Amino acid sequence: MRNCWRRPLASAESALTLAPWSAPSRNSFAGSRRARSSTSSEAVPGKARSPSCDEIDPERRADTDVVLVDTSVWIEAFRRLPRIDLARLVDPDEIVSCLPVYQEVLQGFREEGAYRVAREAMSAMPMIESPLRKELFEEAADIYRAARRAGLTIRSSTDCLIAACALRHHVEVLHLDRDFGAIAKVTALQVRSAA
Repeated sequence: MRNCWRRPLASAESALTLAPWSAPSRNSFAGSRRARSSTSSEAVPGKARSPSCDEIDPERRADTDVVLVDTSVWIEAFRRLPRIDLARLVDPDEIVSCLPVYQEVLQGFREEGAYRVAREAMSAMPMIESPLRKELFEEAADIYRAARRAGLTIRSSTDCLIAACALRHHVEVLHLDRDFGAIAKVTALQVRSAA
């Protein structure tokens, strides 16, 4: 089954530059690949180009630099005083998300204005595995059960769902959550800690 990535309105860069707590600051993106790009399909500010199914086959995505950023990293990046510089960890043009991360990030905002800005920014990112199908939930349950059989505790079943999305699309998960280390021990999940 091939799941196309939804074309975004803007890049993942907007998720950071439209931070709900302050005015945009693009300084951390000055050295990004997009800023240095001089390819024939020149990047246009506010118009990101996400991969289509024809450009990146699911079997070849492991060879790309596409990264699924987990909620645990977005929480740190969206703080009034961010504890991490996401742009130093991953090129904003290489960030994808999935619907479970989208939900987790948005449900954390208390203020309506901040919620609206974050929703716009998160909606602009390419989404993998959308819509979610029953088989994905079964794969997530299998991940949870495999970890339990191995004596590993997964604290959040949503992390299993995020991992199942990443596994299906052969993308690395950037995280600050110990569940992904445990999941990687019982699956082929590629993980990288943002710590």
